[in-house]
Formats: sequence, C-alpha cells, structure tokens
Amino acid sequence: MQKYLTQHDLKAFTILLPRNFKVNNQSYNLLEKDFSIRAENVFVNHFAKFIIANDVENLPVFNFLSVFYNVKLVEESDAILKFNLVLNDSLNKTMWLRLKHTVFNQYNALIGFSDVLTEVEVLDDDDKLLIQRINKNAREMFKNTKLLMEFEQIKDFNFELKSRSVSPQEYVLSYLRHMPDIFESIALKYNPLDFENITLNIDNECFKTSLDLLFYSLKEIIDLSKINLELELKDYCILRLDYNSDTFNDNEFIYELQLINDFYQGGIDLKHLSSRMFYLIYTRLIVEKLGGEFTITIDKLSNYRLLVEWIFPFIEEKNISDSKLEADQSVDKNEKKTLAIENKIKYPLELRREIAHHFSVIDGVFVLDDWKAFANRLDILIVKYNPAEVKELKQIVENIYIAVKGFDITALQLIMNKIRQISKME
Repeated sequence: MQKYLTQHDLKAFTILLPRNFKVNNQSYNLLEKDFSIRAENVFVNHFAKFIIANDVENLPVFNFLSVFYNVKLVEESDAILKFNLVLNDSLNKTMWLRLKHTVFNQYNALIGFSDVLTEVEVLDDDDKLLIQRINKNAREMFKNTKLLMEFEQIKDFNFELKSRSVSPQEYVLSYLRHMPDIFESIALKYNPLDFENITLNIDNECFKTSLDLLFYSLKEIIDLSKINLELELKDYCILRLDYNSDTFNDNEFIYELQLINDFYQGGIDLKHLSSRMFYLIYTRLIVEKLGGEFTITIDKLSNYRLLVEWIFPFIEEKNISDSKLEADQSVDKNEKKTLAIENKIKYPLELRREIAHHFSVIDGVFVLDDWKAFANRLDILIVKYNPAEVKELKQIVENIYIAVKGFDITALQLIMNKIRQISKME
C-alpha cells in the first residue's frame, strides 16, 4: 500500500497526494487487520476532499473529528501535492473546553431534574433512593468537571491575576474564623514584630481557594483540630501546617502523594488521579501562579509526620525607597483623594444590591447559560436608572454577550472580577 501520510511528532504531519488520487469513502478495506493503515486512509481521504473543496493557495483550517490543523502547501508538481499539517493549539483548546462545557451543563441539568423528582410523592422508596444516588453522583461529577476546567484555565490560558496587598497573619486568622469547628482549637504561631510591616502581593481569593482545597483534601484523613499552624519569616514568608500523630498512617494517602510526584514528572496522566489528588495538584498550581511554592511531604521516621508549606515572597513596606516617598509627598493628599473620587463611577446602592443578588447564582465562568441569563437581568435593571449611572454597566452587559457567544473564558473571568468590585463598592 502506498504511504501517503508521514507523522513527524504528535503535532505535525506531512501528506503527499498524487494528482490522480481517488477520493472514495470505500477505498480502504474494512477487513484489514492493521487499524493504523485503515485510520490513515480515512484521514487522507477526508483531507483529499478538503483539498478539492478549497483553493490550495489559501487553505482554511482543516477539521478532522473536531481536531483542527493549520495546513500549508510546501511542494507542487505535475505528479504530486505535498502539504504540512500542524495542530492548531488555540482552536483545539477552545474545542476541548466546549466539549467539557457541554458535559458540565448536562450534569447541571441532571442535578436540577433529580432535585425536582425528589419532591414527587408518588414515587416508591426504591425509585427515590435511585434518584438520590443519581443526584449525588451528578453533583460530584459537576464539581470535578468544574475543577478540571478551572485547572486548565489556570494552566493553559494564563489570565492575569489581580495583585493585592495581603497581611499574612491577619489573612490567615480571618480565614480560620470562618472554620468554627476548628478555630477554637488551632493557635497560629507567629512573631507579631516580624510581620508588623510585611505584606504579600497576591490575589487573596486565589489564596483562599488554595487553603479551602487543602483542608477539604485533608479532613477525611486527619483530625483538623489537632494541626499546628505557624507563620515564619526568613528569606520568604512561610505558612507551615504540621500534623504529627500516632494515629496517622494512611497508606493510601502516602501512595497518592507518590502518584502526584509521578504526575509532575510526566509519568502518569491527569485522568489517573483521584479527586483528592486533583485538589492537591490544583492547590499547587494556584500557589505557583501567585508566585509562590507549595510542598506537602510525609516523614515516615517521625511517626508519619505530615508537613505542608506555602512559601511566598513578601514586601517590606518600611523599605520603600526615599525617591518614591518624596514623589508621594509632593502630591497633596486632598488632591489625590478628590481625583480618586472623581475617577470612581458611582453606582446607586440599590443597583449594587440587585447586581450582587443576581450575580450570586453565577457558579464560576463555565456555565454560559447562567451568564446569558445574568446579562438579560442586567438589561432589565439598566432601563430603571439614569443612563449616566449605568453607562459602564451597559458596556459590561455587551461584553458578556460577546464573551458568551465566543466562548471567551478569559474575558468572563475579567468581567467576574469587575462585577465583584461593583458589588462591594462603598
């Protein structure tokens, strides 16, 4: 059999087509044992149809089974046409997200439908139990699919995180207060004098997510009320979680940590990881995205001591350069305050409350139907207010429609941050 296709690597191919190549869906033998040959013929036949239908000098993107390739004619003669094909990473990432988004919405619908069915009185106990199991499984898959898409968003799309100044000890203490079941039993150890003028330049929402995911991963295997938390200042700011107990000997968790190391070394694929392992990898990704480091280890020689560390560069405010201080002092404080007020768009209190109310149903950036419904509600709100008060909001609504239509996840992330700012305005 003539060889038409040459694969250079996972992303690049060369296809050599004779001028008299016959395009026929039945040109390959279904009884052939070598599936790779049959698959090659299917691919080449599909590509030949694509070439016939288009101008070889100006070829569009080639789509084969929802995988997209950029095509370039590299050689032409009376006998053959030779093309190079390279995967279009941008389109393929978007398509992969679209497919997961479809699955995500199906789980969402399944959850809602099973919620309704649980209220039906005529169902017998076995049916109700089955519906409850469907609901539980759908919720778990919904959560995991959402995390997977967020994982890829952070890993691949590289959207800019908004930096904020966070006082590390105040932030961690504030976080623990929202965990009443363990707050009373956990003492955060730190030297107040060390942290008096120290801030972390990180996005505190992402920092919170990293803490949430870690505690969620650990709560099934350790007693969170017995952990030790410590903030230490060396060359970096270190938040350390220490758990040392004779009762901690979870071989499954120890094995999972080894699999996580294998994942980072390219030894296994993401799909082989459990939910708990995925949460820990996601935690590490967030921390690295914030400019820090995240490690989790188990010391078998010390009664299986569990040690988790977040390591961040810090800003020492008292070391601000003299030139910057002089520049700041040269501007009148009242003038700066006035400029800030003038440049800040004032939203009526009632409007902000309504925006926050409608925004509360948005679960991340992936349920596009929810975003479209949110934009529709904002459209209804806008007509109730003075056009000058809602000029920016009207533009935001237009941007939502554009982002939803184009499946622009990065744009929706930026819009989400803006809506949060509006909702919290003083």
